[in-house]
Amino acid sequence: MKTNTSRSYDSPYRTSKLWSTILWLYPGTYEIKFVVDGQWMIDPQREVATNGHITNNVLRVDRRDIH
Repeated sequence: MKTNTSRSYDSPYRTSKLWSTILWLYPGTYEIKFVVDGQWMIDPQREVATNGHITNNVLRVDRRDIH
């Protein structure tokens, strides 16, 4: 797995910073969450998977997504 360094960008529209990173993943299905203001969050517009009381977003990486 290869990662690059996270970068922050000052946004002229917000007082906070926007963070970005690139993460190279093998094809497969992953469960993900985001940390927003110190709280674990899911994206309500993406597919979710629930196991017991834990809910994560589902990220599917297909072989054809790899360039």
